[in-house]
Amino acid sequence: MVLKAKKNKACSSCSVHWVFWVFFIYPVFLYGTVESKKKLMFHFDKIEVRGDLQVFVEPSKRNREVEYFASSDIIDSVQVHVKGRTLFLEANNTFDLSRRIPLIRISAKRVFPVEVMVSIESLKEVRLHDQSNLVVKKIKGDEILLFSNSSGTLLTESIKYPVIKVRHEGSGAIILKGRETQVLEANVYNQGELKCEELFLNRAKINHYGSGNLYLAPEEWLDLNFQGPGNITLLEQPEGSVINKSEQAGKLIEAFK
Repeated sequence: MVLKAKKNKACSSCSVHWVFWVFFIYPVFLYGTVESKKKLMFHFDKIEVRGDLQVFVEPSKRNREVEYFASSDIIDSVQVHVKGRTLFLEANNTFDLSRRIPLIRISAKRVFPVEVMVSIESLKEVRLHDQSNLVVKKIKGDEILLFSNSSGTLLTESIKYPVIKVRHEGSGAIILKGRETQVLEANVYNQGELKCEELFLNRAKINHYGSGNLYLAPEEWLDLNFQGPGNITLLEQPEGSVINKSEQAGKLIEAFK
């Protein structure tokens, strides 16, 4: 009886290892090599990103060039096109690996990495969706709108815009860094965070309806409509402010004290 129990335990262990190999390890050997493609795109001043992409936007020698990297198995599914002055970036790079065998349910998702490099000197609008991440550096203009309903991160660094407008409807983070912005206007919903600890600005107009936390550092003026349960941390004391805070709102933390 003891021998039989050991045998059954060994078989059970073998079964688990076999399932792990077939559904998780073996597919790794099926992925193709990494390839890249380049396209020169024209007549766009907006970018919209969908899917599960890693996108980097920054000026370079060849303006409006788009280069993307992906597995040879899926690189043809990456969509790069311009419509109505918007550059659309999208890829079908997420696959459901769920399997059902007797008494065992295995659920998993495989994401084929897709990386996109966009060379551009100026943009008017950026829109981030789904699970994508976006990094924007060193572009310039008069005003830019940043929109996100993604679970990923939207990061801007050293961009030269006097006015930045934000609409945050996602669960991820929007992180703003720089010294060239005078005015920030932001509407925040859902559970995403808005992190502006390293955004040195003069004035901020904020509508906060979400459960995510905000970090702000306006030096001259703060116009705050605070309705959501998320907290707001002020890292600088503005010279003047108008604050409308509801009873259901989160904490207003004055970290400069």
